[in-house]
Amino acid sequence: MSEKKSKIWLPTNNHIRLLVSFVCLPFITQIHANANVESLYELSLEELMNVSVASLFDESVLEASSSVTVINQKVWESNGARRTNEIMTYQPATMVHPTLGGSDAFAIRGFSNRLSVRGVATLLDGVPMNTYSFGTAQYFLANFDLGALQRAELIRGPGSAVYGSDAFHGVFSLSTFSPDENTIESELGIGSPGYIRGYARFSQSVGENSRMHGAFASTHQADSNISFKTSDPNVQGVREDAYISKTVYLKTQNKLNQHWDSEFGLYYNNWDAADFPSIGETLLGADDISDGKQKFYMLTAKANYSWGRHKTLELKTFFWNTDQQFEYQFDAVPLQAQEDQRYGISLIIKDEGKKNEARWVIGAGVDKAEVVSTELTTGVQAFDGLKRSINNVFAQLRLPFYEGKLLLDLGSRVDDYSDFGSHFTPRMGLIYLLDNNQALKFQYGNAFRAPVASEVTSSGQIQGNPGLKPETIDTYELIWMKHDSLYTFTTTLFMSNWQDAIIIMDDNTLSAPFISQYENQGEFNSQGVEFESSMLIDDWKIEGAYSFIESEDKNSQQDFIAFPRHILQLGLETVINSNLDVRLYNIAYFDVHANTAPLANELDTIWQLNLNVNYQWKNNLSLSADIRNLLDRGGPVPSLWGNEEGLPVDGVQVSTYIRYKF
Repeated sequence: MSEKKSKIWLPTNNHIRLLVSFVCLPFITQIHANANVESLYELSLEELMNVSVASLFDESVLEASSSVTVINQKVWESNGARRTNEIMTYQPATMVHPTLGGSDAFAIRGFSNRLSVRGVATLLDGVPMNTYSFGTAQYFLANFDLGALQRAELIRGPGSAVYGSDAFHGVFSLSTFSPDENTIESELGIGSPGYIRGYARFSQSVGENSRMHGAFASTHQADSNISFKTSDPNVQGVREDAYISKTVYLKTQNKLNQHWDSEFGLYYNNWDAADFPSIGETLLGADDISDGKQKFYMLTAKANYSWGRHKTLELKTFFWNTDQQFEYQFDAVPLQAQEDQRYGISLIIKDEGKKNEARWVIGAGVDKAEVVSTELTTGVQAFDGLKRSINNVFAQLRLPFYEGKLLLDLGSRVDDYSDFGSHFTPRMGLIYLLDNNQALKFQYGNAFRAPVASEVTSSGQIQGNPGLKPETIDTYELIWMKHDSLYTFTTTLFMSNWQDAIIIMDDNTLSAPFISQYENQGEFNSQGVEFESSMLIDDWKIEGAYSFIESEDKNSQQDFIAFPRHILQLGLETVINSNLDVRLYNIAYFDVHANTAPLANELDTIWQLNLNVNYQWKNNLSLSADIRNLLDRGGPVPSLWGNEEGLPVDGVQVSTYIRYKF
């Protein structure tokens, strides 16, 4: 590949190489605060133990009929996350794979394959983000900047009974910064290599009955100059892995009277990335690079009507548009661009019920997705102008028995597609509350994913298949949880069966330019165990998770080897004094291979150790520093495409941040 100037310029710094020793504890845990360190860990238990994404009700994790993790700003900051998608890196039984144009694919519970960029529903303030072109939000929402966010929730496992087709393997829900108090906050961070991040955000009451929230946030990463090997030992490639993202949003909330309130939102995001991985050095050699450019804007409106003590009606509508472009060093497909838009309206009625009474929610909606325009160097893409309309109805019911100690959750959803007919999706959960802090759960969830526009037509060198059927998955979980003020512990056993899987089949008999085709070819299984725990011992906070997962293609008897069989996570945090705390966070991947091919090379153990130091200088001023990949053993990481040695990553990265509240 010829030498070229960077497309994205920022000042660069030399890597700082440090060597420290860290003894990994044999058991992993995740923790929260006690009284004598309450200021350090405030809200960690209460906030992280209440969820809404699982059932549309605010409820305790103990009573949720899904495997849910809650992540707030303090958690992702102390883990050293630089981008929004890195929130997923630190979640149990989850693998983040770098892919086209600086975007990422999320693999959950073992299923890492070339289409892992699809199958996880992404929500932004409750609005579905996945496109019709490629069935994913990651290609265009590669970084909705962290400074604009307040909270994230992740469902590991099916979510189609609530969220429809896109929620196949999981749900990734993002909530923008929306506190209940007046505040103006800012952040400025700099780091190596050439990393800059900042935000300014506010929440302000307007009169007695209205509140306005807003943020401007941006993240810049200069050239990282990451070298990678090719199949030719005499040729080496270099990627910049450089990007700039900008995010703006403004949201108003209004209390109209005793029964009615409303909300309006305006969102904008821009992403410009240079020289990230493409479709594999096996095919492209040193030209295995891709650029990505995306613009996104969204308008939302919501009205809520409440009556009685527990009943609410919500009417919500949205419209968004995104313009995406990928550029490759690839003669067959040097340019691929598409403009997607999606809009819809939904009505949801809920009755939370009184204690030990039934609760229910019913809803209906219309969702329309459209590929507005496309572009290839030779013309337009095959899915140019395609449209899809989805009408849906759903219901969730919880029935308590034995004075609320036994909870039965039933749910279902029917989606009627303009191009695929109707699909029925059930779910069921049985929760036995052993006491106020302990629960035993059995959960069943079904999910489906309808083929998207590129799969039924074509995309680049992958030939489409108009005969594709929706793929389905059934997941069974048995969970034991124990939570109190000093420790938490969760054990999950799960088994998933994925049928009629939509996969990419290589085929050298196809007519040019195609080298592969989408097919319903798979029956895949995944099973495993997850442990999550937390413990508070004096001024020490210990947190972590472990997962052991086996996943295979049942027909070929081949394992999904690009997903780690073992993932081990451990965090240690302590208070040095009333203003200073230090945190070490370790994540290690064992028994994982370089890519998805059956004979791919096994990678060395991936071991990323991060150090975070936070100093609360004044009530309104804090300073922090991160050292990521402290031992310089964070890669290479597995690729979803043809990279024989995996994907190299940046070495040691150092960042410092200053945060101020006005």
